[in-house]
Amino acid sequence: EETGGGEGEEGSYYLESVRMQAAARTKVAVPYLLSFSSELEIDLLELSNSHLCSLLNVDELQLVTAEAEGILSTVTAHRSRIEETEAPPGCLRSTSALSSFLKGTVPAGVNDDCFTVQAASALATSEPCYASKWRCEFGEAWEYLASTLARWKELEGRISKALAKEESTAADNALLSSLLDELLSSELINTSIATALSDRLQHVIRISTQSYCGDKELEVRVKEALAKEEVNEEDFPYLKKLLDEVTTESSDDAKREWQRAISDRLDQIFKQSAAGRDTCGKCYSHAASLRCLPCSHVSICEECVAKQLSSQEVDLMKKMSMHIVKADDTPIECPYCQQAAAYISLH
Repeated sequence: EETGGGEGEEGSYYLESVRMQAAARTKVAVPYLLSFSSELEIDLLELSNSHLCSLLNVDELQLVTAEAEGILSTVTAHRSRIEETEAPPGCLRSTSALSSFLKGTVPAGVNDDCFTVQAASALATSEPCYASKWRCEFGEAWEYLASTLARWKELEGRISKALAKEESTAADNALLSSLLDELLSSELINTSIATALSDRLQHVIRISTQSYCGDKELEVRVKEALAKEEVNEEDFPYLKKLLDEVTTESSDDAKREWQRAISDRLDQIFKQSAAGRDTCGKCYSHAASLRCLPCSHVSICEECVAKQLSSQEVDLMKKMSMHIVKADDTPIECPYCQQAAAYISLH
């Protein structure tokens, strides 16, 4: 029994050795045969083994054409499986599996002969030969696999770039949807990236829905506030809060119109009420602490004026308790009467 087992192992090693030698012989012989075919304009690989050996007087060419056909069959079979979207692992439908195959390594789960795959990868670098039917078919199938891998990698790269964004917004909806559609309609199988993309898209859809509902609710409150025919000092805090909400939302034509309308109402209160005149008429947030001259209205805060000045000018204004507006400076208008100020003084 032990002897039988040893003989079985020896037989296996022998067959493996024969396969390895045949593949090695093919890797060396085929480029020369293709070169001769180009020079003679005869497809030498279409000849039988016996005719080929007889023609070239080289016995070592035995089984080369059969081995070449096996290589072509393997490559074209993988092309067909991808085109027909057969299921893995037999089908090379991931970038890792296809990349391994093109580099001459049999991917896990694929029942290819390792020597055949190694020979195919080596022969892919051989010169084109238009006189050889084998080389044309092999080159076309190999180019398909190589271009497919490049296309898949480019798609995965675009998806990874989209997913690398820390926080996707409603504006990313179209891009994420397009990428997911492209991935699902391609031959590529990448479950992890498809799941991540789907999850991100679901998140964006939820955000979009919440944003839409929030916009509608805000729109109702804005319209109700603006529908009041008269506003007074008591409306100031609510209108200011409403303006802050509208300003922090994503800007569009409707929201910009809301901002203008609410600001007009705040200006109306500011000009009519004593309480309004105690508040900065530009930001409506801070106390009015600066007097505009020559109109003499205390109507603007230090923070708003400082945004239009350099740090040195701000320091000088605090030190001198005033600021002179030069002719070439950005104009500073009194929020109360809109007159351009020539001087700004601390109240």
